[in-house]
Amino acid sequence: MLNEIRHIWQMFLLAAVQVMVFNHIHLWGYAMPLITPLMLLYLPINEGRITTMLRLFLFGSVIDVLSGTPGQHAASLTLCGMMRQPMLRLTLPKEHLENMIPSVRTMRPWGHFMLLLLTCLVNHTAFFALESMNYFSTLSFLITLLSSIVLSMLIMMAADKLRDRRTDAHE
Repeated sequence: MLNEIRHIWQMFLLAAVQVMVFNHIHLWGYAMPLITPLMLLYLPINEGRITTMLRLFLFGSVIDVLSGTPGQHAASLTLCGMMRQPMLRLTLPKEHLENMIPSVRTMRPWGHFMLLLLTCLVNHTAFFALESMNYFSTLSFLITLLSSIVLSMLIMMAADKLRDRRTDAHE
């Protein structure tokens, strides 16, 4: 029950930071950080696919309502939830625990980086593809996608590092 409350609190905190801070950042007119895939990494690996997809759809819908985006966050996060198990199989160590939450401490650093990268690739590609439906320039799409992935990865790795430090301090 406490874990559930903690997950909901983290979801709302991430939604608030995304809406109030990161939605207003557009470096060089292209790079917009999306930290929403971070929520996917904070869920236990044994959570079912339907539960994960539903949770991420609701989380994305909250952000869409607050951001004024027409379902982009909900759709891209739901796709990430659907792709989560295959991404975990590719990146988790063979001896992973059932209730493990993916982090740098619980995974190999390279595996954690690859999970973060795959999650960003899926989420950002879906998000910016949906955004570019009205206007499409391949070069603009690629620059936006790649610069946003790099910026988002840097922010999410820093957030994950802070989270691990906080966890170490509480132990």
